[in-house]
Amino acid sequence: MKDLASFLREIPEHITSVNIYIIGDHIIMSNFTNIGTIGNLNYKGVQVANSINTNIGNLLKNKETVDIAKAIGELTKAIGAEENLQDETRQDLLDQMEFISGQATAAAEQRKSGMIRRTINDLAVYFAGAGGLAASWDMWGPVIMKFFGLT
Repeated sequence: MKDLASFLREIPEHITSVNIYIIGDHIIMSNFTNIGTIGNLNYKGVQVANSINTNIGNLLKNKETVDIAKAIGELTKAIGAEENLQDETRQDLLDQMEFISGQATAAAEQRKSGMIRRTINDLAVYFAGAGGLAASWDMWGPVIMKFFGLT
């Protein structure tokens, strides 16, 4: 992995503000302030989870979706903080959280209920078997399941 200074020089110049978390060998960036629209950025397999943060921000604007926003945020942070995850597994979990956060922002009639159910089941199984993540799922998983009508 490059040193942090080298990494920072490669951030596109339209990004004007960003939070950077260094967790073990992983660099995770979030809460972008940017000019223009950007997608997810990758650096050596490390996901920059901008779309999850955007979805959480949209969910926080509505009183009825504040709890799901907090749950998605806390589970995403737990994934980022878990030191025992391989890069590929971390990326898979972040992709699943991105899907769940996107579905939470969609109108109920536009949600992909079968895919939501499978994704949440996959997350529950993984979190339950991954030591440090189990407590996070115990706390926030039921919030997600209730929001999507899976309780």
